[in-house]
Amino acid sequence: MLIQLILLWHLNTNISVNEKLNWKLVRDESAIQVYTAQANGDAFKHIYATAILPAPVSKVVDLVKNVNRYKEWGYYCQKSELLVAKPNEIIFYYVSDVPWPLSKRDLVSKMTIYDINKEEVMIRSHQLNGYMPIQPKMVRIPESNAVWHFKALANGSTRATYTLQLNPGGNIPAWIVNPFIAIGPYETLKKLQDLCAGNGK
Repeated sequence: MLIQLILLWHLNTNISVNEKLNWKLVRDESAIQVYTAQANGDAFKHIYATAILPAPVSKVVDLVKNVNRYKEWGYYCQKSELLVAKPNEIIFYYVSDVPWPLSKRDLVSKMTIYDINKEEVMIRSHQLNGYMPIQPKMVRIPESNAVWHFKALANGSTRATYTLQLNPGGNIPAWIVNPFIAIGPYETLKKLQDLCAGNGK
C-alpha cells in the first residue's frame, strides 16, 4: 500500500507540473488529442497526448512492453531491440529513421513499469547515456524522458496519456523541429489504436 501511495504521489506531481505549462492543442481527431508547450530552459517543445485505445489495459501494456514490435507502431522506428528484460524493467536499443537529409537517431532506453492498481499502470522511460558506444552514421539522442499512463474505462477500453521531453541531438535548430513535433505522437497513437482494434499485423 505504501508503494502505491508513493507512485500515486509521483503521478500527481507530474500532472500538476504539466498543468503549469501553457499547453496548446495542436491536433484533435480519431479520439486523439496532442498538445505542445514551451518550458523554460528547453529549446524543444514538450509533448502531452491523450487517446482512447480499444483494448483493456493489460493488452495495451503488453504491446508497449514488447519492444520488438515497435516498428509496427512507432513513428519512423527502423529498429527496436531488446537488451535486458526483468519483470518490471526493460532496457532496449531504438533507431529512428528520420527523413533525409537528417541523420538517423538512436538511443538506449530504460523502461520501468509500475502497477498502480488493477486498472491503472504507469510506464516511465529515459535514455541511458554511455550504455552503448555511439554507432557509425548515427546521432545519439542525448535526452529522452517519456511517461505512459494507462487507465481502464468502464467499456473495456483504455485511456492513455503520454508525455515526452526530447532533445533529438545533432545540430537541428529547435525552430525547425518544433512546428512538426506533434506529428510523431499522433501517428504513433493512431497506429497503436489500430493494433489494439485488431487492424494491425
